Amino acid sequence: MLSKMFVGLFVGFAFLIVLAPTAGAQAPILPGDLIKGSGPAVYYYYGSRYAFPNEDVYFSWYRDFSEVKTVSDAFLASVPLVANVRMHPGTYMVKITTDPKVYFIDNGNELRWIPTEAVAEAMYGSDWAMKVRDVSDALFIDYRFGEPIPDDTNDDLLPFVTSLSYADIGQALRRMNQAPPADFESFLRYPGLSQPAKLTANGYSASTTDPMEAVRSYYFSQTGGWELLYQDYLDTSFGSGHLLNFGRSRDGRFAHRSVAVSVASSTEYTVVEFFEADFPDGYLAYPRMTTAELHVDTRNVFQHGLTLDPLSDIVTWYKTTAAARGWELVSESETGSLEDLGLLRRTYFRVPGTHTWLHIEVTQIGGIFRDLAGDFSSVAVQYIR
Repeated sequence: MLSKMFVGLFVGFAFLIVLAPTAGAQAPILPGDLIKGSGPAVYYYYGSRYAFPNEDVYFSWYRDFSEVKTVSDAFLASVPLVANVRMHPGTYMVKITTDPKVYFIDNGNELRWIPTEAVAEAMYGSDWAMKVRDVSDALFIDYRFGEPIPDDTNDDLLPFVTSLSYADIGQALRRMNQAPPADFESFLRYPGLSQPAKLTANGYSASTTDPMEAVRSYYFSQTGGWELLYQDYLDTSFGSGHLLNFGRSRDGRFAHRSVAVSVASSTEYTVVEFFEADFPDGYLAYPRMTTAELHVDTRNVFQHGLTLDPLSDIVTWYKTTAAARGWELVSESETGSLEDLGLLRRTYFRVPGTHTWLHIEVTQIGGIFRDLAGDFSSVAVQYIR
């Protein structure tokens, strides 16, 4: 499990972008895109193909098919098909037709039996039965079995440790993932960019054949009242990138703007990852990182970012800032080592007497990954209230 986590981190956040231009395409195919050929099947692309076995699985992740890109059948055939996409954790419960047991899907594709209707209702509400989906026996083996849900589940248990909190968080993230995308024209964008390869409510990914330095200079010059909080440069054997993070106060709330401009060594494309959002009151945003993924609504935030700061500095900042704001440190754990694949620190904070939680996962790569890509850290933050 740990090795898979660090492989995903390494590919996803070191700007090791594998671009695959297709004939007639407006933009390259990027890791994280949805693709299809001439047939109806849709795949998640991340260097390999991952198949959606049915619409229930697809709609647990996406609101519609508007972001699906059509590629040539020749390109589709060249991308290896490696696995099925599993149901988004926390969204639906599942069962098989030959067994009446209902299961909650925990992180790591782990099935946890829900022993009573009372527990199911506590987790998913009085209409819980409407949120159960049948999974074929053949697809059931894509999951693994974990411990049953305790029948004394309550709102005070830790998030990301108990099923109740997972269900709440899964539903919140699904709502954010399914938020309608913003108008591309509403964002600050380099004039030479293609149409976006990815467009969300909070940002976009797009490319250009213009030089990386020209693109970086454009975003750096368009401050317009924004304060530069962080800038750095990542240079690896796979590619290089500029990391920029800006902030300002807007209507009494903290506004965030992040720009990553990168080039993979094997392509001529400069790729821009741009995010902008007003954070909800109470959210703690680490100032020295560039965002790689962001979903924000009026109550919840999911942010995943990249920084060259060491893990110890990041964790210290969160602890100090949280304590100054009156947050309670509830739990902390550490896994791995820098001599191996890397070091992972999980930290949980809570506003005392409330159901407002902040979950921080900081990963600093190590071992062979550090030799290839240098020192960097990934910061994943989930804020639920």
